[in-house]
Amino acid sequence: MAAWRLRWCWASLSARAVARPLARAVRIAEGMADGDLTQRIEVQSAGEAGQCWRHCAA
Repeated sequence: MAAWRLRWCWASLSARAVARPLARAVRIAEGMADGDLTQRIEVQSAGEAGQCWRHCAA
């Protein structure tokens, strides 16, 4: 039972770690699509998504 809870906790935390930055990226991309180019992109990730945002911010 403890192993199941640990896996569930890990899955939940992992999902949040992915979902929050993606939701933020969507909001920024929608603003850019609407013509708002004043938004600042702060990259905190070293992974693939972070690399994509670094290129967008340049």
